[in-house]
Amino acid sequence: MALLQQAKDTISELPLKDTLDPIRHKLRDYDDANPPQENIASLLSALVGSPTALSLFSPDGSGDMATKLFYIYKHIRQSLVKLDHFCGLVHHVVSKSPDIAIWQAVFDIIDNLGALTPPPSSIASTFQKTPVKSSSSRLSDSETREIIERELFFKIRDCTFCNQNIMRTGGNYSRPFLPSD
Repeated sequence: MALLQQAKDTISELPLKDTLDPIRHKLRDYDDANPPQENIASLLSALVGSPTALSLFSPDGSGDMATKLFYIYKHIRQSLVKLDHFCGLVHHVVSKSPDIAIWQAVFDIIDNLGALTPPPSSIASTFQKTPVKSSSSRLSDSETREIIERELFFKIRDCTFCNQNIMRTGGNYSRPFLPSD
């Protein structure tokens, strides 16, 4: 999947800088036949925590890249993913490729492992990520209110306090508080 211009701009604005340096040294001895699970997990952990991952939208538009990468990270920790999917990413990290190439490899991994990432939300998101209530309700607001009030009053009908002295005095509320003779 080719990166959109918006993604390229985000990657340029928020470079990884030296975020991957500690992992790069561990990955130099990467062997395609026996990939180190811990090192791949560390690489994904570093990418998840980067500001770039939090700012990039996932390929399906359902959230940010950090969320998608985190789900893949969890599957790696549980040994549910073949680590050969990460060969391209590791190659780019070790060879100090530009950030665009590294993130392109990340997008490719997410495309290939899409079944491991959470599905897009059924709630429509807005510009500021505030969920929007679906307008496909079967009941109008007044019908809903009537149902809720009826249920609420049914539940609290036995919870109300009714002082027998007040009832006997015809509603004179000061009577129970007067000293008794």
